[in-house]
Amino acid sequence: GAVVRDARGKPTHMLGVVQDITQRKEAEVALAQSRSRLEEAQYLAMLGSWKADILTGSLDWSREVYRIFHRDPDSFVPTLDNYYAEIVHPDDAALLRSVQQRAIESIELQSVDHRIVRPDGTIRWVHLEGYAETDQNGEAASLVGTIQDITERKRTETALAESRKLLEEAQILAKLGYWEADMVSGDLQWSDEIYRIFGLDPAGFTPTVAAFDKAVHPGDIELVDEKARQSAKTGRYDVVHRIVRPSGEIRYVHQLARAKVSPEGRILRMTGTVQDITELKHAEQAMLEAKEAAEEANRAKSEFLASMSHELRTPLNSILGFAQLFSMDPYLPEKTKEQAQEIERAGKHLLKLVNDLIDLARIEAGKLELATSPVSVKSVINDSMAMVAPIARNRGINLMEGGGDARDKMIRADYTRLQQVLINLLANAIKYNRPNGTVQLSCHSGHGIVRISITDSGHGIPAEKQARMFTAFDRLGAERGQIEGSGIGLVITKSIVDAMGGTIGFESSEGKGSTFWVEFPLAVAEKRDRDQAEKPVASRALLQPGSSASSHVLYVEDNPMNQRLMQQIFNSHGKLELRVTHTAELGIQLAQSDPPALILMDINLPGMDGYAAFSALKADPRTAGIPVIAVSANAMKGDEERGIKAGFMAYLSKPIDIPSLFKAIDQLLVQNGGQQ
Repeated sequence: GAVVRDARGKPTHMLGVVQDITQRKEAEVALAQSRSRLEEAQYLAMLGSWKADILTGSLDWSREVYRIFHRDPDSFVPTLDNYYAEIVHPDDAALLRSVQQRAIESIELQSVDHRIVRPDGTIRWVHLEGYAETDQNGEAASLVGTIQDITERKRTETALAESRKLLEEAQILAKLGYWEADMVSGDLQWSDEIYRIFGLDPAGFTPTVAAFDKAVHPGDIELVDEKARQSAKTGRYDVVHRIVRPSGEIRYVHQLARAKVSPEGRILRMTGTVQDITELKHAEQAMLEAKEAAEEANRAKSEFLASMSHELRTPLNSILGFAQLFSMDPYLPEKTKEQAQEIERAGKHLLKLVNDLIDLARIEAGKLELATSPVSVKSVINDSMAMVAPIARNRGINLMEGGGDARDKMIRADYTRLQQVLINLLANAIKYNRPNGTVQLSCHSGHGIVRISITDSGHGIPAEKQARMFTAFDRLGAERGQIEGSGIGLVITKSIVDAMGGTIGFESSEGKGSTFWVEFPLAVAEKRDRDQAEKPVASRALLQPGSSASSHVLYVEDNPMNQRLMQQIFNSHGKLELRVTHTAELGIQLAQSDPPALILMDINLPGMDGYAAFSALKADPRTAGIPVIAVSANAMKGDEERGIKAGFMAYLSKPIDIPSLFKAIDQLLVQNGGQQ
């Protein structure tokens, strides 16, 4: 507007115009709102806009760009020079300049990811996009574009890349790859590891279901197809099969997958893994071969033990047998008898060593045979004490029972082996005792177990040697003394106790004696005589009267030394005539033509063995009623059981104990009505 004045300069009136600017104001408000929304959107997206004057190098930033770069709009003046000098990461400056030059030259949109450095030293990633604006001459005058903070995306991408790398490394280490198959189109996608598994070059091979099927070993195609048919029903595909590489090498793979099946039961897609398990298969095969070799070695060891037992017992049979005959001969001088008794004593010691070594080898081979059942504590104690009583008397040791509350209890064990354990512990207590000492056996129960203790009044075991008590062949210095021993008795004893589920231990004080104990769990007695529960029977009713009134015994034995020994034994008995033959076939013929009162049958015979001969005798009515006793150097635990089970009236192991044999003969004579 304008003011109108008079001649004296006094305002008289005003002249002007009035314009309606409502639309302009509304447009300004809308623009401000639009800018506000743009800034808000840029803030949320961490996306800013910028413009650079190529000639002057000046920069124009939106507010969000300042926030991205952590720069103050009131104090920082952006230019291309300070952008490169202060903001762009030094390692990315060359890359950014090349992109800038390309945008200027091409007048096309360019983009680049690069790092920036904030004032506090923090490094961030940004994505920059821009293009060149031209002047009237078509020359690039300015660059415009956007910049976005993509740090979190880069971190995610980096983490994903590292994860993929780790996954690829894991797949390589595990020789395991991932695959996905479209069973309708036949398309197949593989991870890189599967190419390595199949020995294929990714650059020259396109995986398909048909190509995979072609790689399956011909011998496993039917298996793979069958597993695929099953997966249509179960949705699970699990198969181990062979593949053939292009080089001809055969590998084993394990495929595990899930199948997507149509309502009609058709497989649509399968996703899963394939793993090279060739080395595992080879290891399994090696383990199987090693197992078979170990089993073969165990069989060989068992056969060796049986053979050695037989071979060692055969000469011992003659040594002990003739020594017993000498000591029983009333016409020999006392001095000669004493010498014969020394031979017998040494032979028995050698026999014990042989038995112990065979037992130890059997334990090491895992061939210790046990038949655990309820066992009467009273019965096994009485039998064991009776066995060692003569040894105690000879050494002047007072053997006594110390009582306890468990004599009428039943425990679970193998009767024969438990008796072996107690006899060994009692024998040691007697052997390593003082002159005129004592050995006391007691038994107590509590907490579901029975403890049998054997206490001696010996010299005790030094504390520094007690840890070696159950070490094989270590006699703790006793080997330098005059007491015989092998150093393996306690090792065998402990192994037997452990195998029966028991516990063994000891307490000892030097100069005061020792107490060895074994513990076994209580067992419920069966309905039988508790004193006789599970006590092994050495044979059936030892001899049954034969149908013949013959007064001779037939001995079938191929070893001349054993023949001579048995002849001497019968000569000293004087009640029965002994007839000897060296083969089972001749023995059967003799028994058929002149039935004897008794047949003593060796087991290991040339040609027909003792078992076959026994079967032939029982099958013939002429010889079926003749009692037959097995006499053999086979003395392993199972040998006696097998003999009794086969039907022998008794099983006598070599070396023969002459008094036991005489007892058997006398029983036969009584049963046949003979004279004593």
